[in-house]
Amino acid sequence: MNGANEHVWPDSLDITLLVVFLAVVLALPAIGFVFAVVDVRRYVRSLRRAISTLVYRDTEVPDWARPKVPRCLVAFGLRWPCSKEELLRAYREQIKTHHPDRGGDERRFRTLQSHFEEAMAMIRKREEGGVPLDEA
Repeated sequence: MNGANEHVWPDSLDITLLVVFLAVVLALPAIGFVFAVVDVRRYVRSLRRAISTLVYRDTEVPDWARPKVPRCLVAFGLRWPCSKEELLRAYREQIKTHHPDRGGDERRFRTLQSHFEEAMAMIRKREEGGVPLDEA
């Protein structure tokens, strides 16, 4: 039995395969766990929000002194109070660039439509006497 053809375990090939197997079995779940805990996408989203907040913040006017403008009017670049004519003019300008038939994004177009409907409802309510000028 002690001949020249006797296989001695472990040889270099066995050790290499064992190390690769253990690395795959142990490292892949560990990497998956790290990415699940860290959640890189959420971090990137929060970083993007923080950067946009810093970039678009007007540092000259404190928050308490800023006028409150509804989001539906901000989408059209208008301030409260505004007239139906101003809203229609701003809506038509936005639709010219964002309509899907003209190469615009359908999602953005639908968002603009919902903002337009909301703003029109606010203007109608104000004209009927239901909303004061300083509230939105």
